[in-house]
Order: sequence, then C-alpha cells, then structure tokens
Amino acid sequence: MEYIQKLKDAKIYVKPVNYALGFASIGAGVLLLLDIIAHGGSTLYSYFAPFYFAAFGLIMLASDLGIKVIIENCNFLDIYIGRGMFSIFVGSQIANAANKEMNKNIGDLFNVSGAIIGYVLMGLGVYLIILHCLEKETSMSGNSGDVAKDLKMKAAKAVIANQLGI
Repeated sequence: MEYIQKLKDAKIYVKPVNYALGFASIGAGVLLLLDIIAHGGSTLYSYFAPFYFAAFGLIMLASDLGIKVIIENCNFLDIYIGRGMFSIFVGSQIANAANKEMNKNIGDLFNVSGAIIGYVLMGLGVYLIILHCLEKETSMSGNSGDVAKDLKMKAAKAVIANQLGI
C-alpha cells in the first residue's frame, strides 16, 4: 500500500515534467528541422515530422496552461489516461524519428536527444495511465474529468443566474 501511495504522491511532478517535455518536443522539432535544412530529408515523413513535433509540444503546453480552445477541443488531454496515451504517441513518434535506420541523414545530436525525449515521454505516458487506474479523480485540472459536462454545468448556472437577475 505504501508503494501505491508514493505513486499517487508523485503526481505533483506531472505538470512541471509536462512543461519541460512540451518545450523539449518543440526543441526536437527545431533540431530536426535544422538538420533537414542542412542535410536534406530522405522521406516525406522527415519533412513533416518537425512541424508535428512542434505542434504536439505546443498542444501539451497549451493544455497545461489551460488555454480554452485546446481544453474544449482536446478534452482527452485533461484526463490522465488521455494525456498518457497522447504522451506515448508523441514519444513514440520522436523516438522513431531519432532511429538512424529510419532516416540516415539525421545528426547524432538529434539521435541522442530525440531518443531521450521520446522515451521519457513514453515513460510519463505509462505513469499517467497507471495513475488513472489508481486515482478516484482522473482529471488533471481537478474538474470532473468531462470538460463538456463541466461547460454545460457552468452555462446552466449562468442562465439561471441571468434569469434570477443575480
């Protein structure tokens, strides 16, 4: 039981790690883009990957910062299992791009940093999925876990307050 409690208590580090990995994902995209500019890409994926990595990093940061558009349209990022699956996906894409067999032109700096970023992201994803199974409250922001439901509840309260003149 003590081990499970330690796992639950470690969730205070999730937000700072998410911030760091969001910036790291953007950095991986920039590094890959610079390398492709210098050496050229060998596949169509290698030209699109830097933009995907940067976009995914921005989405991670935006969801942690509570930007309304991201929270409303990507509400799976507010739930531990959704964020965990997203982290595993993004991490696997970055680790895959860092694999020399996929793209032989990528420089060693991206190979090492991309692999580290990718595996840490995947590890965070696995931790978030485990945390989802252990916690009663599965929302990262403390809401009920269903953003649409929370928004409807706020709208209903606003309509009632408006009708009552409060």
